[in-house]
Amino acid sequence: MQDLPFINFQGYVLLEPMNFVTDALIGLACAVYVFKMWQDNPKDLDSKLYRTFFIMVGLSSFFGGLTHLFAHYLDGISLRVLTWSLLGVGVFTFELATVRKNFKKKVRQILFPVFVFQLIAYFVALYNYMNFNVVIVNMLLGLFAFIVPIEMSTFFKSKNRGAFFIALGITLTLGSAAIHILQLSPHKWFDHKDLAHVVTVFTLLVIYKGTFERAGKTVPAKNKS
Repeated sequence: MQDLPFINFQGYVLLEPMNFVTDALIGLACAVYVFKMWQDNPKDLDSKLYRTFFIMVGLSSFFGGLTHLFAHYLDGISLRVLTWSLLGVGVFTFELATVRKNFKKKVRQILFPVFVFQLIAYFVALYNYMNFNVVIVNMLLGLFAFIVPIEMSTFFKSKNRGAFFIALGITLTLGSAAIHILQLSPHKWFDHKDLAHVVTVFTLLVIYKGTFERAGKTVPAKNKS
């Protein structure tokens, strides 16, 4: 812990302050995206599902930043599990929005319980293993194995710009993952986690652009499965 950057604020040791700042930046960006979507289409169910995704990501990032900032005093694992739980709910609501935008009622009725089961299995695995790998597997299944192919299929069929930006934004999150894996740290006080957070703000902006265009607009019936 002594190798981590810290500041001493009135006797309190605050670890990795820039990590908290960049985490809070993600939270702030998500709050702006949620407000803009609410302002544009407050009652639309799809918009509500997309907004819930951003709310969950924003809260997860903010609490994640607190986990680092107060790691000297807090039980880091417990707070991390809270942030990971929020991410699981976010993926779930994004899956539901994707189903609603791309499939007819019969297919929705089949897929809904599948995603409910996935969410339950996620929480069981998360609280059993207390490991971030559970989060990674859930995101790979929900975002990359389901949402990206579906939205790209919609884009190729109907040239829907919103679908393209959603798929593009999710794919760009691989850049943040690469920064984490390679630990590309420009400076001790702005390390690979901070850089990845800044990249994440950009990828969420791309996803927001897609969800903003998708909310309240349905794919033509001939393109639905």
